[in-house]
Amino acid sequence: MSDRPLLEAGPAFLVDFTFYLDVLVLEHLLHYAGRSSFEVALVFGVYTLAYALLAPLLGKASDRGDRRRSLLVGAAVFTLVPVLLALNLELAPAAGEVSVRARALPLGLAAYLGIGVLALANGLFWPAIQARLGDRARTARERARRIRRFNVAWTSGKACGVLVAAAWLVRSPGSVLPGAALLGSVVWLLVWIDRGAPSPADPVAPPGEAAELAAVPTDPAVAVPPPSQAEKRPFLIASLIANFAVWAAVATLVSLAPKVAERYGLSPWTSGVVLGTCLGAQGVVFLVLGNASRWAYRWTLLLAACPLAGLGLGLVACADRLGVGALACVVGAGLVGSAQAVTYAASVFYALDYDEHRGLRTGIHEATLALGGALPLAGGLLADAQGDVRAALLLGLGVCGVASLGVALARVR
Repeated sequence: MSDRPLLEAGPAFLVDFTFYLDVLVLEHLLHYAGRSSFEVALVFGVYTLAYALLAPLLGKASDRGDRRRSLLVGAAVFTLVPVLLALNLELAPAAGEVSVRARALPLGLAAYLGIGVLALANGLFWPAIQARLGDRARTARERARRIRRFNVAWTSGKACGVLVAAAWLVRSPGSVLPGAALLGSVVWLLVWIDRGAPSPADPVAPPGEAAELAAVPTDPAVAVPPPSQAEKRPFLIASLIANFAVWAAVATLVSLAPKVAERYGLSPWTSGVVLGTCLGAQGVVFLVLGNASRWAYRWTLLLAACPLAGLGLGLVACADRLGVGALACVVGAGLVGSAQAVTYAASVFYALDYDEHRGLRTGIHEATLALGGALPLAGGLLADAQGDVRAALLLGLGVCGVASLGVALARVR
């Protein structure tokens, strides 16, 4: 099968760019309308709860059906939602912010309904495209290479989306939602062009090819046996635990970005830089991780990820006390993003290498992310109760601490 990087990486880049553009726009519109931290966090919270339910179901369905059809429908929904939002919401600049006039549905209902439908689009798209990586790879080494390229693509898209969202909204509010719809249509076109995916029933390399990915022994003549499924299980469980906690840290920064920016007096552009640093660091670490033979079925990085994310949230929470508010936020966000690269790469690799039910496994991987993304709902309530968004950051830090113990326990068992 020919390797077509643009047709594999392009949709992943554009979908996350578009989705996080939509998310940040809706969050900032609610913030400008004077809504509470909980109401702002509810945008991402509604998405994550819906996605946690849909991803395993739709991922499992893609094992039985046509992954390309799932991708096409998902891309069509990505195009339709911002079109409907643009028709319903009249946006105009207003003294460095944005005023909103709802034509039919009120702003809050439109935001939560729109993000819920985007959860359906992501449920159709992400498990299917990740499972297709496993379908197309004929060796474990090729699978690891495709995963690395895929990870860099979606991370770059997400970083670009959050970087430009707030600034684009303030400078040209009338064009941001139509722009998101245009990007969704490009995703649909790329998926439609890419007809080369084999069906899930086609013969593929067996999941047990992790021998290629195990540590290379000192004596090259000594073969390294692939780990058994029983040996893989602790790594799969630990990666899910860590991915849940670290994604909760990322989601806290994303969900409450307008409130964090207000707390530390950050401009829309600086707020975008903070989030862009988080996701840019993620992309850099994906590249540094390189071939999975460097880290697959080893514990060191996985054990370090949750403490690193907790440290990052701690820096953001204490940014004003350190006397370097914006810099501390940027450094802390970079640490969180670096940790997320480790846990995400581990989780998706172990999901694809565990057994042949790749759609189901990647659906569980995505659902775990979604559940972690729901944590800012509790964080938003806590921030409202305490009158300080730092309470949500400290909650995320505590979750990372508990998850560190969970990963250690999986290692021991």
